[in-house]
Amino acid sequence: MSNIVEILKTLSEAPGISGYEHEVRNVMKNILTPHVDEVTTDGL
Repeated sequence: MSNIVEILKTLSEAPGISGYEHEVRNVMKNILTPHVDEVTTDGL
């Protein structure tokens, strides 16, 4: 359970104002990469 809390804390602390969400994207990529084969993003 504490892992989920740490993930949520990390995500909520990442700066991500509208139009500048790259930090949130990077955090998500770092969290997901060990669990998936590939992480892709699109322009939206």
